[in-house]
This record gives sequence, structure tokens and C-alpha cells, in this order.
Amino acid sequence: MDDEDWRAWWNIAQSDSTATFFHSPLWAKVAEATGCDPAPQFPSTGQRDAVFPAVRETTSVSKLGATLNISILHSTFAGCYGGIIAKDNATDAGEFYQEVKDMADVVNVVGNPLRSEFDLDWDSSEDFTQILDLSGGMDEVENGFTKSRQKGIDAARDKGVTVREANSESDWKTYFEAYQDSLERWDNPTSNYDWPIFERIYDLGQEYPDHISLKLACVEGNIASGAIIFSWNQHVDYWHGASFSEYFDYNPNDLLQYSIIEDAIDAGYRWYDFNPSGGHEGVIQFKSEFGPERMKIYRRTHTDPKIEFASMIKEKLGL
Repeated sequence: MDDEDWRAWWNIAQSDSTATFFHSPLWAKVAEATGCDPAPQFPSTGQRDAVFPAVRETTSVSKLGATLNISILHSTFAGCYGGIIAKDNATDAGEFYQEVKDMADVVNVVGNPLRSEFDLDWDSSEDFTQILDLSGGMDEVENGFTKSRQKGIDAARDKGVTVREANSESDWKTYFEAYQDSLERWDNPTSNYDWPIFERIYDLGQEYPDHISLKLACVEGNIASGAIIFSWNQHVDYWHGASFSEYFDYNPNDLLQYSIIEDAIDAGYRWYDFNPSGGHEGVIQFKSEFGPERMKIYRRTHTDPKIEFASMIKEKLGL
């Protein structure tokens, strides 16, 4: 991605009020740590007033000497929100999507809960996220907490839990250890990230602290749990969380979420997004007790008919 593409993408993402961090080029820079290439797609008209935020992955399927090379565009990385964003609705989304589907063998798009869904005749599955509207202020938001969550917040305070922002790479490494501890507890985790992606987020956070932060809940100075938070335009996103099991009795995550929400309101953000939960019912239940609204998103895929045909032939031949 050259500097001109970066600047155009950045400006469009800042101009479109519905754009989230995942629509920004910063998220694509994170994806580079996993081997994906930033691949923003612009309209064929040459105008730089709209962009399809994407990263490109190239893969191949081989069996018995037959190889099928496949180019995949993800909008966007790691199954996070994507789709066309634009300055002042400057482009015809329908025409642009017609172009986008021909830009790779497979194109994956995850819907944006802040934007009206565009009806695409692609393979589709339904998911949801959980979002808090912060416009009414902290008192109104707190009224939506369940008694259980409010008791957890009060208990955390009584037990001396404190919340702070990570301020060193060492803090991030300790958070990664908490993530490893969490992975050992989780049944069938939907993702398993290695250290390089956290290192990349940390590095970008040093350069763009207004958009990237790691919030930590601590017990007697020791990190008990944390949450990686992304901010863009009106939207604050809880992308990733992890905890050390030894501190569960201190209710660190209750106070951590309270503090993140409070900070987002104080900073003037409109939405706090708990993010999709990968179908994990316990996670969904925890988030729901802070009073968010469930908002549908759609995961859509367009596959080039030639790829579908080649895959069918290989399957028929047992290759």
C-alpha cells in the first residue's frame, strides 16, 4: 500500500461517521503481523471519495499434484466490521460492490452495525453484536446494569481493584500471559493469536494513542485482567479481553468495563461496542448485563464461479 492510498483511506475513514476502527488503515496495519497485505479497493472511476477497506490473503489448496491458488479479500481482518465507506455517500454502493466482487477469487464482507445493510446477493449468515448507546450519559447507562453487575462493580471497589492504562511493553506482555491463561480455560476458542499481533498493536498504540489503548484492572498493583480498546469517530470497541483466573474473586472485569464505559462517555463517544462473541453464551450473558442492545450484522461471501466450479471438479475427482 503506497502513501497515497494510505492517506486517501485514512481521510475517507475519518469523514464517514459510521466508520469504525476496523474500517481504518490502522486495522490493516495490524493484519500485516499475520501475513495479510493491506489492500484497499477504490472505485474504477479514479475518485478517492469511497473505499472498500480490505486485506488480501493468498492461499492454495493442493492434493495429489493438483493446486488451486486462491486470492481472498477480507473486509475486514479477523472477521471484524467492513464494507464500503464513503465521504457524504459519494458513491453508488451497488455499482461499487459489483466491481469489488471481481477483485479477488473470494470476497468476504462483515456488515457494519452502524450503517444500513446493503442487500447483496451473496452467501450470507447472520450474527449480532451488543452495543451501548452512550448519548444519555453515565447515570442513564448505569441504570441499565443488572443488579449482579452492579454488585460486582461495588465488590471490586471494596476489594481495592484499580483500573489504569497500560504504559509499557511489559504491561502488554503480562496481558498476553493473561490471554494464554484464558485460552487454557476456554472451550473451543474462536481465535488464537500469537504475540506478534499484540506487539504490532502495542507499537501502533505508541504512535496513535487516541485510537488504541489497553485498559488494565489491577489487584495490589498486579494485573488481574485487561481489555484492548479501539476508538474511531463515534465508536469505541472492546476488541479483546483476558484475565488471570486467580483474581476472579475480585470481580476485576466488572470494574474494568465500568471504567471503560465511563471514560468513553467523558470523551464524548456515542457508542460502546462489546463486539460479537463467537457464539460463547457465557460471554454474551456477561456483556448483556451492562444493558446493551443486540444489533444484527451479516457476514457475506462472494466466490468466483470459476473457483466454485474448480472446487467441485476436484471434489468429484477426489483430488
